[in-house]
Order: sequence, then C-alpha cells, then structure tokens
Amino acid sequence: MGSIATAAVPATADSGPGSRRRWAWLLAVGWLLQVGLRLWLAARQNLPTANPDETGYLFAARILAGGPDADMSTTTFYQIGYPLLISPAFWFSGDAETIFRLVVGINSVLSALIVPLGFLAGRRFGLSPVQAFVLAQVTALLPASIFFAQYALTDAVLPVVVLAWLLAVHSWLGGSFWAGPAAGLLAGFAYATHSRGLIIVGVQALLLLAALIRRWAPRKASAASAATLAVTLAAGYLGNAWLKGHLYKGGIKQLGHWLTERLTTLDGLGWTLAGGLGQIWYLIVSTWGLAGLALVAAVVILRRPGVPLATRLTGAAVLLTVLGIAFVTIAALPDENRVGNLVYGRYLACLAPALFVAGGALILRAGRGAVLRLAAVAAAVTLLIALVVRLHAGTRLTRSQFVPFDFPETSFLTWDWHVLDLWLATGAALALLAVAVLTRPVIAAVVLALAGLGASVTATQKISHVMVADMAPAVLPVASPDRVAIDQALLWRLRLPQTFQVTWSQVLTFDAAKAPVPAGATVVIMPWPDGTRKAASWPTAPEGWKPVASARTYLGGNWVAWRPAG
Repeated sequence: MGSIATAAVPATADSGPGSRRRWAWLLAVGWLLQVGLRLWLAARQNLPTANPDETGYLFAARILAGGPDADMSTTTFYQIGYPLLISPAFWFSGDAETIFRLVVGINSVLSALIVPLGFLAGRRFGLSPVQAFVLAQVTALLPASIFFAQYALTDAVLPVVVLAWLLAVHSWLGGSFWAGPAAGLLAGFAYATHSRGLIIVGVQALLLLAALIRRWAPRKASAASAATLAVTLAAGYLGNAWLKGHLYKGGIKQLGHWLTERLTTLDGLGWTLAGGLGQIWYLIVSTWGLAGLALVAAVVILRRPGVPLATRLTGAAVLLTVLGIAFVTIAALPDENRVGNLVYGRYLACLAPALFVAGGALILRAGRGAVLRLAAVAAAVTLLIALVVRLHAGTRLTRSQFVPFDFPETSFLTWDWHVLDLWLATGAALALLAVAVLTRPVIAAVVLALAGLGASVTATQKISHVMVADMAPAVLPVASPDRVAIDQALLWRLRLPQTFQVTWSQVLTFDAAKAPVPAGATVVIMPWPDGTRKAASWPTAPEGWKPVASARTYLGGNWVAWRPAG
C-alpha cells in the first residue's frame, strides 16, 4: 500500500496566469450550474416542512433581522450561526412564502460552494485540473451536498463549512499563516451553528495543542488560529445566550442527562456503540462506499512514511471528527422508536462531501493494487458494521417508525420509501464502489454522477414534494395587520409552521378552554377534533365570533380559523 502516498502529493502549479483564469471561469460556471440545479429541485418548497427544526432556525433568523419574537421553549436549542446567514431573507419581504424561497436561494448559493472547495481539495490530492473539476461536480450531486439546501436547516451549509475547515487545517499545518486563523474561525462558526460543532472545536483544539508543543506548524500561525478560535467561540456563546432570551424564555430541551446515562452504564454504552456504528454505516452507504474507502485510507496513512505530515494530521482530524460526532450525538438523543435512532445519516452528512472527494482522489491517484486492497477492507468493514447494527436493532429496523426524510440515499438504493432494507442498501452501495474501483474513470464518473443525481431527484419527488403537499392545508387565511392567537392545544406540528406564516407580529398563545381571547386578537386558530362540526371547535367562543376557514391535515391535527363578525 505504499502507493497510497501518491494520493497525498500536492498538485503542481498551473502552467500560467491564463490557465488559472480559465479555470476560475469554469469553476464559476460550474458553481452557477449547481446553484441552478438546487433552485430547480426546490421549486415547490414554499414553507417549512421539517419541523420543529426549520421553524426554529427561521424564527431565530427573523429575530436577528429585527422581526418579532416567537416561543420555542422546551424544544431543542437552534443556534445562531445558520440563522445569521439566512436572516437577510427577512429584509426584503414580509410574505412568509417569499421569505422561505429567499432562504432556499441563500442555501443554494452557499451549498454550491462545494464545487470550488471540492476542486481545491482534488488539487491538494494531486489531481489534474480536469480530474479535480469533474470530481467536484460529482461530489456536488450527492444528496448530502444538495438535498438539504431545500430546507431551512444547518445541513444545507455545514458540508461547506466542514470541507473549508479541513482545507484550512491542511494549509495551516502545511505552513500557511492565514490558514491558521481561517481554521479557527471556521471551527468557531461550526460551534455557533450546531452542537456537532463542539466536536470540531475539540479536534481543532487538540491540533492546536499538538502543533504548539511539537512545532508542527509555524507558531505565529498557530497562535493566530487559537486567538481566532477563542474570539469566535466567545462571540458564538454570547450570541446564543442573547438568542435564548428572545426565543426560549421558558428554557430549552435538556439532553445532558441522556449523555450521562449513555456513557456511564453498560446498556447506555451498548446503545451508543451500536447507534454510532449505525451512523458510520449510513455515511459509507450514502457516499456509494467512497467514504469507507477514505476512512480506511486515513487509518492506513496515520504512520505511513512518505505521506506529508499535514495530510496525516488532517486525516486524523477527519477520523476524530467522524467518531466524535457519531458516538456523542447518538448518546445525547432519546429513543423515539424511530429507525433513525438505530441508523441515521444527517449528523455525519456534513463530512460526506469531504470523504467522497478523498475517496475519489484515492481511486484516481493511488496504485490499482492498493485501491483494490483498501476497497476490500472498506467493504468488509461496512458489512461488519451492518451486521452489528442488525444484531443490535433486531426487528426494530422494520417495526419502528420509518421517516423517509431520514433516508434519502438508502431509499433510492433500495427503491423503497417505506422501510429500510439494510442488506440491499449495503449491497447496492458496495456495487457502486466496485464500479468506481474497477471501471475506467470516465465510466465511474458517469455512474456515480447518475447515482447522485438520481438519488437527489427522487428524494425531492418522493420526500420533499410529499412533505410540501402535506403542509398545504396548514396555510392560514391571514395577512398584515391581523393579530393572530392560537390555542395552545393545537399540535405543535401545525402551530409552529402556522406561527411562521405570521411574520409581522408575535403570535399570541392562550388556553381557549380557560382564558379569554387575548386583547387585540383579530383571528383565533383552534384545533378541530375529528367527528365535530367547525362551530363546535371553540365551545367558549365569545359572541359574534364565527368560523371563517378550516382544513384537515396529515400533520397530526386539524384547525379552524375564527374571526369576529363584521
């Protein structure tokens, strides 16, 4: 496997300024094409459907843009980093649908940055400009790169942040001064964006400590990186604390007790080990096996002579980040009787593009024999992990609730959006890995590109479009300056997206069975129990209030809108 080192050789310089300008233009065109593809796929997305996550981030963005507060008390804390990026959408419109489409536009612009970053990563691995460009485009078609751009979720931008962070780490450890503070800034931003960012911060801190002690990087660059990280962490902490005061006045959902239990008891450790392996299995399968190839190679090169130190340390950073996110996130989550509690992809999806680029570059640059041996090990590891997951989960893989949103890649691989077929998904992903390793690069690129595009398109049709259709009956007949009050008995699946639709004022929440209509309310939204008339949805309605609109939904509840007569 000595030829693995060739996959880590830095790219040679371009032939001249003219060539660099030409490639800059081609990258800009490639980026624009990916932006257009994302906008096309998201054409039907007009309101948040993945709730409460989407509404949490949207409310935070609205507050940052100077809009009214909302109440997300007792839910998971949705941090300030991503809302900062999408808050400009609230500057240009007061219409909820227009705002959401602007958010999707921002997501698309940022998400498509996988193209230039993937190109840079490919060049770091020694690929030619053509190879790096094609690999970057194929990477940008992965569902992990493109699917979540349709939603107001951190997953739309985290893959870009993580890949940029890894590139900055590699440059900093390779001697670049400015890459040091860039790595600190990106790690700090990841912390301010999602709890997964804590793992990235921890890895960055370990690298900084080791680099300063062992002199693995220029001390000035490391000191600048540490300073930038500290400042960004402080800013993120203060920003999150400020956001809690506006959006979580009743407190946030606490998950620390789950983490403690899972890491201090035998049953908890078993759950954490199996669930973390389930996430790693999904990471490998969702990248058509290439992430597995890259992870095995990262282990091999840790002490491989001839591989530059910066490459080995960056590989170690990837391994630590994968393991940290996989096992810590599953340990901190309650068991909700979902298949996603056993096998889940979203948390590690932020690393999928980076690992896909690394795996693709390895196939193109390393010796054929080395690649075949690594692929065999990756396939064996994937099958072993699948066996552990199957033994741990048992019949829960088919009895637990299956949420298609959690499984865009495996549903495509098995052509089933109702159940997870663990072994069929594994076999299909390993078959794609075999194609990538055994066929000519052009054929492999076409097959993997079609797999990524096919998975992204079908995920949009089979998942996103269904969720949008389910949300349609939740649209309220209100407009500024209506003052909307919602009965607290209305299920949150309806209440939160309906609250987002009222962008001009804070929605009032009250107990309609006990409390009078809040002062100033002009519209009241009531739950509508099955088998009852609309007029019976609010038995204590004040005289003169009448039902004016209603809908039965697939979101777990129905609603009736009431207004005073005249």
